[in-house]
Amino acid sequence: MSDELYVDGIGDVAITGMVIRFDLVALDRSQRDDQNRPQPVVRQQVVMPIDGFLRAVQTFGKTLTKLEEVGIIRKNQTPGSAAPVDPAEVAEKVLDYSGLETGLTAK
Repeated sequence: MSDELYVDGIGDVAITGMVIRFDLVALDRSQRDDQNRPQPVVRQQVVMPIDGFLRAVQTFGKTLTKLEEVGIIRKNQTPGSAAPVDPAEVAEKVLDYSGLETGLTAK
């Protein structure tokens, strides 16, 4: 796979019938608010059926659990409150996302 897209998060979410659409957003340094903070701009939209969305939620849940287990994040941590992470400390905690069939494993 050669196409990669960096995003800072998810923006708007819309549900139409059995389809969910959500915007992937990234902070844009050229667009700032009145307090000079970069503003999120839509980079791409994901469109998926509800069953695919539920599988994605399950995968993200497993990923969140693994991040907690290896100490990269804390349970109930609020977005933006993480202390800077030392790359040397995390180097051996890199995660291998092998999908729902085999689950998550730490390398």
